Amino acid sequence: FGIGAAVMWAATSSRQPPATVPGLMKFQMTPGNGLYLNMPAEPAISPDGSRIVFVCVDSLGTRQLSVRSLDAVEARRLPGTEGAALPFWSPDGQWIAFFADEALRKVRLDGGSPMVVAPAPDARGGVWLPNDDILFAPNRQGGLERVNAGGGKPEAMTTLDVGEGELGHRYPALMPDGKQISYVSIRGATRHRVKLLDLEKRTVTDLGPSASAVVPVPGYLLSLDDTGDDVHLLVQSIDGSGRKPAGAARRIVASIRADNIGYHNAAATANLLIVQRSSDIRSRMEWRDVRDGGSSVIGREMNLGGLSLSPDGRRVAMMMGESFDLWIRDLESGERRRLTSEAGYKSDLTWSPDGRQLAYAQQFNLESQGAAYEARLKSTDGVGEARTLFRGPGIFSSPMGWTPDGRELLVCASDSIGTFQLYLVPVAGGGKPRIHAPIPTGRNQARLSPDGRWLASLSTESGRSEAWIESFPDAATRFQASSNGALRVEWMEDGRRLAWIDSKSQLWTSDVTHGSGLTLGAPRRSFAIVSTGEFPAFDVRGTRVLLPIPERESGTGSLEAILGWQALIPKS
Repeated sequence: FGIGAAVMWAATSSRQPPATVPGLMKFQMTPGNGLYLNMPAEPAISPDGSRIVFVCVDSLGTRQLSVRSLDAVEARRLPGTEGAALPFWSPDGQWIAFFADEALRKVRLDGGSPMVVAPAPDARGGVWLPNDDILFAPNRQGGLERVNAGGGKPEAMTTLDVGEGELGHRYPALMPDGKQISYVSIRGATRHRVKLLDLEKRTVTDLGPSASAVVPVPGYLLSLDDTGDDVHLLVQSIDGSGRKPAGAARRIVASIRADNIGYHNAAATANLLIVQRSSDIRSRMEWRDVRDGGSSVIGREMNLGGLSLSPDGRRVAMMMGESFDLWIRDLESGERRRLTSEAGYKSDLTWSPDGRQLAYAQQFNLESQGAAYEARLKSTDGVGEARTLFRGPGIFSSPMGWTPDGRELLVCASDSIGTFQLYLVPVAGGGKPRIHAPIPTGRNQARLSPDGRWLASLSTESGRSEAWIESFPDAATRFQASSNGALRVEWMEDGRRLAWIDSKSQLWTSDVTHGSGLTLGAPRRSFAIVSTGEFPAFDVRGTRVLLPIPERESGTGSLEAILGWQALIPKS
């Protein structure tokens, strides 16, 4: 693209002074049009370098794609891309591919309805090849697949080396020679590694350890460095063959914000670099009643993550701050206290029935930059250290609840290919973890009814993620509860109400009648859930939902464009 266009964009997009490094220009970009940047924004630069596509959210948190030309003041929305993630361009720049609703899709830049290309239940990136094939990662675990951009049956392109500890291949990118694909090999207990796939020979070359996938540009590979207190963007020279690093990697940009295991959240050409900056975001905690939508705000917190209500509904456990620590807040007094002080992302918080313990998922092996999660227990009075209870065979081990007697923890754990099965894990010892009634499609989330007789879970056995109900523990009776997609399922009112969040982030409920079996009433739509990447906490005894709602105007981040970024590379 022309320098004039870039300078015009800089002048209209930012009031910041130009960088002092000769040949370097930096400017900030925000979406405009009432939109906010998603975290991550997942930017991608068009093949001719004139446009950028990225993921935005509206006031309800609905993700959608926006495209901005470098000579434009504001971005424009791409209709029909609600729920989109990880966009990438066609070689001619006329199409944009993306993932939404468990599928790889494509849409013309000049308009039209998106078209489905292939199934992608839980995608982790893709690249559009010059021959009009698309190579993509359809799941968070497993290998890469290839499909024609016009559709068809996907073909496996890579397979996991289980003996080497591989759990998934993610975020493919085309190397400058057009003959090789780079991707990141995800490991659970050791450092991830970057690999190259020769598209013709199908041979794989190992480029070495890395915190993320790479962004290839002529002569260089860009990736993340998370070994210090901050996350930096690294630049690594590669030799003429494009298959070997040359010299030492150098840090060029600090304070990079990314998300998801192995993802870099950056885009680059030989002259233009796009990274994401983000400030702290304040969120309000808001009660909403599923019966009438009535609401009340109980407080605000900074950088708020997952929520979980105590069995008596008087306290909430939550993840907060840049260190991802767990806190407990008294909902009446507002007083809070820190529960953990250890590095590593935490998720899937769930209280024991007596309220004395909190189970959660925690990243482990951080010293070797591993990516896997284990299920841990921590006393809610803060006394003593957290203890590891269970590690599954794959990346994820997510606590889902307890049996009513508190003797077993329900954990959804992924296997080597990413299918989740439900494990029953003894809490006090005296037995081994066991898989509960395994099914081929697995269970991606689960909740046991308060009386312990019925299990609600998510499964894709109908072709997409839906809520299912089954008798417990025998699983003799099993039926589908939702029909409009489901991202989360929960029990409310002591098991007399079933609630689920559909694929459009709408909350639905059904009355539950217990007798010799279980009967669901007609589904009723309650209200839209603001999509934040974190699910709300449900009051098991009542009819309220506690929502974490980001006040995006308090800090939404921006995309930083760096023109002439190679001037940042240290000379020695």
